[in-house]
Amino acid sequence: MLMSRCFLSAIVLGVVTVAPVSAQTQSAAQDPLSSNRPTTELQAPFGQVLPVVRPLDAPPTVPDAGQFKTVAGATRWVPSSAATALMELRLFEGQLSSIFTNSSEHYPTDSLKQVKIERGKAWMARLRNTPGSQLEERQLLPYAYLAIWTEEDTLAKRLFDTRLAAIKPNKPVPAGMRNAAVERALTLDAAVLAFSDDDQDSARLVRNMPIADAYAAQLASIPTTGFKTVSDSTAILYFQLDAMVGLLKAAYAAHVPTQVLTQSERILKMAPAFAFGERVGVVSGAYPYREVATILVDLPNGRKRLDSLNTRLITLATPREDDFTPDLSQERRQQMREGGPRRVKDHIAAFDMIGRPAPTIRAHAWLNTPDSLYAAAPRSKSWNDGVVRMLLFGGKGNSNFPMMRRVQAQFPKGVQLIFVTNTDGNIGPDIATPPAEVAWLKDFYGNKWNFRLPIALWAGQKMPGALGTKRPAPPTDWEAYHLGSTWGLGILIDGNGIVRGYEPLNKRSDEARMVWHINYLLHNPSAPK
Repeated sequence: MLMSRCFLSAIVLGVVTVAPVSAQTQSAAQDPLSSNRPTTELQAPFGQVLPVVRPLDAPPTVPDAGQFKTVAGATRWVPSSAATALMELRLFEGQLSSIFTNSSEHYPTDSLKQVKIERGKAWMARLRNTPGSQLEERQLLPYAYLAIWTEEDTLAKRLFDTRLAAIKPNKPVPAGMRNAAVERALTLDAAVLAFSDDDQDSARLVRNMPIADAYAAQLASIPTTGFKTVSDSTAILYFQLDAMVGLLKAAYAAHVPTQVLTQSERILKMAPAFAFGERVGVVSGAYPYREVATILVDLPNGRKRLDSLNTRLITLATPREDDFTPDLSQERRQQMREGGPRRVKDHIAAFDMIGRPAPTIRAHAWLNTPDSLYAAAPRSKSWNDGVVRMLLFGGKGNSNFPMMRRVQAQFPKGVQLIFVTNTDGNIGPDIATPPAEVAWLKDFYGNKWNFRLPIALWAGQKMPGALGTKRPAPPTDWEAYHLGSTWGLGILIDGNGIVRGYEPLNKRSDEARMVWHINYLLHNPSAPK
């Protein structure tokens, strides 16, 4: 996530360029890097750390990544820069991700992290020893990102500070930036996101959050009025919003609820500064409602607090009189009055179960339980039996099974992870009856996926459809879970059957957060009244 933002910012600053290799660069001992190549090529540590599973083609060494073959077959060197290093590291990370997916049964987190850091350090060594790649003003920001990659946070901070010090009100700015204030806002936002990235390990995140807070304070002090164009003001507002959202999510990942609520309040206070359409987008999309709602429900009078927040969001999405231009038709005004609040209400409704009893789920078969066999009449389970549960809706080829198994393994009792799914009406190309498909899926999940956790399987009777087709009747219970917005999120239910939050389960840091949240519910079985 961080590297994607970093690369995007690098593009904004105009630092991702590939220029022809000069004759002077080529003539530097034929290979200017021949005497400065890193002594440890990455094939060696990669092979040592991961001796069993390797890429089909071993990744090129850092020096090799900086060259290419001409049409005539000659080797030419690509001018090195921090921006090109970031681009290559991103490609390298993608190569690793294609081999070791987050849903892999065995995921060598520490080894892969070290491999990526070592490659970043090799790029650092190359850049420091390469003629012509000295720190230029336009390269400071990519260099700071590279230091974050290698976990050299002190160096990264120094580079961000140097870049900020170089931005002067009357000094020309890079192409694409309108003025120094906008460029300063972009740089500060990048620094906040770099130091508050919630994919950091927890100790590093806690250590870096005060640094991110300090940069955010500088960003918040930049005025958003007095510019020649509205777009400059809007750009700075969005950078400020982006930083606040990043800090809120980092505080949520670090389990600091007071900071979550502080950033939430800051976002809500700045929202009125946006024009109407942008304001609606902020409160119905950018605002981290799921995280804030999960925190609020565990405070005294949590449900009342959440209802108050909902009212506030709807009010922000309702147009003010100054949102209407004099020539705006009454029809358009009415559309704005109805459309803005509707978008927010739809967003709120998806998570409105927080703090309320979890809706019942009926299933024709509860695989991996005593009720595994198909029954024509669907059966439901009680949620208020003292067991903490996590529900995850998904399709047949769900990739979250290894993650669910790892999370469940942390809790020998008192916790139950349940996969919720439905039949398709066929087994491959063959039309199947509900009982036959249930029997096939029981074997499919158990033997192909080795998935032994409970599965709530809806197997509706076939209903006539268009063009003479027949499809299984849809599970009506699912509507209450608003899956259009919550699909892919784990729904956490406490032992009293109350929905206490939603957590994603897509990567290793999500697993850690899920385990933490379940532990929290085990020790706090009831939300405060």
